[in-house]
Amino acid sequence: PDMWYESNKTTQDFRPADNIWQGGLRPRDGGENWVYEPGAGDRYVPYDPKASIADQAYQTGWGSALRSTNGDYGQKMLIKPQLGSSSRNSMFYMLFDMTPNQNTREEIITCTPSSQRSVGQEVPIQPGGATGQVRQGVTALMNLDPNARWNYTTNTVDGSQPTPGSGIDPARWNWSQSPRVITIALFDPIYIANGVMPGGNSRVTINNFARMWLNDVDGNDNVTAVFLGFSNGGANGGQVGPLVKVLSLVK
Repeated sequence: PDMWYESNKTTQDFRPADNIWQGGLRPRDGGENWVYEPGAGDRYVPYDPKASIADQAYQTGWGSALRSTNGDYGQKMLIKPQLGSSSRNSMFYMLFDMTPNQNTREEIITCTPSSQRSVGQEVPIQPGGATGQVRQGVTALMNLDPNARWNYTTNTVDGSQPTPGSGIDPARWNWSQSPRVITIALFDPIYIANGVMPGGNSRVTINNFARMWLNDVDGNDNVTAVFLGFSNGGANGGQVGPLVKVLSLVK
């Protein structure tokens, strides 16, 4: 889900100053149980750089000024939690079933053409967390650029290299070409309002696409990434708005 403003600073957002969901941990270990409750003061307004300055002050989605002054660039986030069983945290466990009947591991690694989706399109939710398959797929992508690390001081990647055998000249390599630069589909948190967890075969509508650096998968299978901003619309997508409109595999 795209990010909202969590108004409950007592039992849900334990770190009021950061406005970032600290998930993947049990509450006793510092984890936070956010619940999108629009009737209780929570609000969600997606990032729109074309909005007026006054309207931008109320934006909450990734890219807005709610959490930082640089549009969240370099912000580490949890994109696939595994630890914990709270229904409030489980709403972040969901996987989009981009290619039904295909192994999730292969979907992550290959990004098949049949996985093409666009903003405004509905996608089904896959039942279960596919923990092992997600770990295997993420690890396989990271192993294509294993020595690369996000530098939180310089807000860039150190140590990125072309995949061996790719034929790409390392002198011409830029870390933005790394297979660890991924695109994540976001959806409006209204689908998980009041702690509702969409079950398998339910659908959500893609709200935006965000570019991220695939950062890590830890020993508890929590997957983290670093927010890089938004992709420009390409030949297959619209040129307006902050985000790419169509995601398509290009070989």
